[in-house]
Amino acid sequence: MSTNPTTPSTPEEDQEVLTPVSESQQSDAARRLTEEARAELVAEGHSESQIRAWAEEFVDHNDTRVDLPGFLDWVAKRRS
Repeated sequence: MSTNPTTPSTPEEDQEVLTPVSESQQSDAARRLTEEARAELVAEGHSESQIRAWAEEFVDHNDTRVDLPGFLDWVAKRRS
């Protein structure tokens, strides 16, 4: 929605419109993170099922905007 530059926008117009993330997108993101992190986290002694559970929780909190370094940092903080 465009507004006239001389007219102040309403709070509703200032809010970002979020598109819901589908379960399949969340599942795909969690699967990708699990695959990318597997070697490192298994070498540290974590099971595949634990890595997948962490990936699903991470994706759930980040709406599929995820990256491997961010995930690994998040996992390290969870284990501390």
